[in-house]
Amino acid sequence: MVKIRLFMTIAVLISLVWCETAVAEQTHEVRVGILAHMGKDRCRESWQPSMDYLTSHISGYKFTLVPLAFEEINNTVNTGVVDFIIANSSIYAELEALYNVSRIATMEKIRLGKGYTVFGGVIFTRAVRSDINKIEDLRGKTFAAVDKTSLGGFRAAWGQMRRHGIDPFKDLNSVVFEGKHQKVVEAVGKGRADAGTVRTDTLETMAANGEITLKDFKVIKYEGKGDESFPFLLSTPLYPEWPIAKVRHTPDSVAKLVASALLAMPMDSPAAKAADIVGWTIPLNYEPVDALLKFLQVSPYENYGRVTWRDILRQHSAAVIFTLLFISALIILLIFISRLSMRLNESRQSLALSFEQVEAANNQIMDSIRYASSIQRAILPQLHSLTSHLEDYFVIWQPRDVIGGDLYWFFCHHNDIMIAVIDCTGHGVPGAIMTMLAGTTLNRVVNELGYGDPSLVLTNMNKMIRDTLSSDENNSFYDNGLDIGICYVNKKLKTLVFAGARISLYFSEGHSAFEVKGDRQSVGYQTSNPDFIFTNHKINITNEMKFYMMTDGLSDQVGGHTGVPFGKKRFMEFITANNAKSFQTQQNMLHEMFHQYRAEESQRDDITVIGFKI
Repeated sequence: MVKIRLFMTIAVLISLVWCETAVAEQTHEVRVGILAHMGKDRCRESWQPSMDYLTSHISGYKFTLVPLAFEEINNTVNTGVVDFIIANSSIYAELEALYNVSRIATMEKIRLGKGYTVFGGVIFTRAVRSDINKIEDLRGKTFAAVDKTSLGGFRAAWGQMRRHGIDPFKDLNSVVFEGKHQKVVEAVGKGRADAGTVRTDTLETMAANGEITLKDFKVIKYEGKGDESFPFLLSTPLYPEWPIAKVRHTPDSVAKLVASALLAMPMDSPAAKAADIVGWTIPLNYEPVDALLKFLQVSPYENYGRVTWRDILRQHSAAVIFTLLFISALIILLIFISRLSMRLNESRQSLALSFEQVEAANNQIMDSIRYASSIQRAILPQLHSLTSHLEDYFVIWQPRDVIGGDLYWFFCHHNDIMIAVIDCTGHGVPGAIMTMLAGTTLNRVVNELGYGDPSLVLTNMNKMIRDTLSSDENNSFYDNGLDIGICYVNKKLKTLVFAGARISLYFSEGHSAFEVKGDRQSVGYQTSNPDFIFTNHKINITNEMKFYMMTDGLSDQVGGHTGVPFGKKRFMEFITANNAKSFQTQQNMLHEMFHQYRAEESQRDDITVIGFKI
């Protein structure tokens, strides 16, 4: 009997050990990397309760905290050391582009008893510094920041400085990265730095903790459009709070469990209190962060907006070959016409050709030019495709010769419309060749490279056309380029963004007409500034507005009776007087008015006029 009891006891103990082993084998470790922007010890204090919360709410998984310094994050994610990552929004945007991480939730920071899902940067100095009152005053000063990859602690302020024409790495005396927000405040407070930047709510929190006196500092206030309900000191636009993201090797099933547990986290839980958050919400839109990184051209967008001919040849070889063939055909046509002209001159000099031969040669030339004209007209955009995107419009395209150097262009996609008017160097065949280059370059920039910002479109066209037309010869006879005006319309937002290179945008509203002048900078000339940034002008569209763009062929035309140019003023008076009429009526009236004004004078230049209403 004793032996039986002993045997049963041993069997029960073996069974218990086996069960514990089985349970242990079923528990999987999940490693969560977290940016330790305030030090690794502080990181453990703030986030270990969250790891305990996830472990207790998701059976079969044990969550382990991995504190990471700024410089450790990329390699840790790339090598798969962690399964999830919590970092500031700009680091997340970089990891998303480089390593395909994906956000599953966004934290709600608790400040003044309320949760916030957005934050920004604060640019501040000591209150006694009377020489620093706006961002431009930072030029030549020493500046303290948290880390080069910190969004609230540097990049938000960097972007704001760039918008005010300041490059912190060139225009400031020095930029010192202190590693922690509190150290930045200390550096400014003790005078080691003239000014500094930290994320929003840092100054208020330190003041509430008795670490600083808020009145000892002053902040350069943000003057742009923001969230009026945001209660903290602010110097930059607002950006979404930190997300938690799953690394690419992490199963979706685990990510769903984690997201569900975080979204259900109570505000009064130890995890929320330790992390200083209300909890978590659905992942926000991080496109503003992406846009900032592109604007600053930092990883992973270091080469954003830079296009080389090698890239074009590699990625768009078919389009390049087609363009080269087309240009070659026009050059051959030029050579052919030139040879015919030489024959004609030789015939006239020698008096060997009869009138019939001269007429035949001339007809052959004109046939070639008319053929070139048919090619040019064929590549112009089809107007009927604008009908479904614009309420009303007209297009006047009137070359001085059979073929010309003016071009109109448009691109329609869902609620987006781009419309351009281009005036190239020269007339006739040379002008037509330039329109081929201009149209091909514009299509490549917009359709293939994906630029929707008029300023970026003009800037990249300027660089690409300059490169195309550059010569290794020191004695170039001609400098070719173009003037262009381009509008980007968002029908959904009812906004129009215009940028111009020596071409203006005109619009009428009620009984008034206005001119939005383009920059006094052309595109593609060797004398053009390759680094020039064209100006965007944004207009909020109303139902009364009608918009117009034109080349200088209309305004520069001399009148037969007056001997003075038609001029911009006369054109603006015309659109003001006829604002209520349809564009078809305006087109007919403008044709008639132009011909009456020109009288017996010949047309001096190619003419293109576009009018449209959204």
